[in-house]
Amino acid sequence: MAGPSAGGTEPATRKSAIAALALDCGFDAVGFAPASLSEAAREGLQAYLRAGYHGDMGWLAARSEERASPQALWPEARSVIVLGANYAPNGDPLAALDDPSVGNLSVYARGVDYHDVLKRAIKRFARALVERHGGAVKVFVDT
Repeated sequence: MAGPSAGGTEPATRKSAIAALALDCGFDAVGFAPASLSEAAREGLQAYLRAGYHGDMGWLAARSEERASPQALWPEARSVIVLGANYAPNGDPLAALDDPSVGNLSVYARGVDYHDVLKRAIKRFARALVERHGGAVKVFVDT
C-alpha cells in the first residue's frame, strides 16, 4: 500500500480496521510487513533457487530479483498486506490415498484455479480498502 496516511488515524487502529475488512471479505488470515526484505531473506531465496528446490517452477527463478525486493515491483510501496485463504476440502484429503482404484489430485488443483478465485477476492478487498482508507494498491497472487 502506498499513499498518504488515511484520515490521520493511528497505525495500530488502521491495521485493526484493515484486518477486520480482510476477514469480512472472506480471508482467513491477514498480516502486515514492510515493503522490504532483509538480506538474510534475500540470500535464503537465492540459496533455495540454487539448490533447485523450485523444481519446474521456472517463473520463480526468472523473476527472483523482483521477488527479493517488493520495491522492485513497485518503488512507492511502503507496506505489504499479506492475505491467506484456506482452500482445504471438508473431508480428509488423504483418505483417498488408501484406495488404489481412485485417482487423487492435490487439494489446490481441485475445483476452480485458486489464482483466479484469490485474485477476484483480493480485488474486492482492494477496492474496499482504497474506498475506506485511501492510498493506492497493487494486487498480486503468488508473488
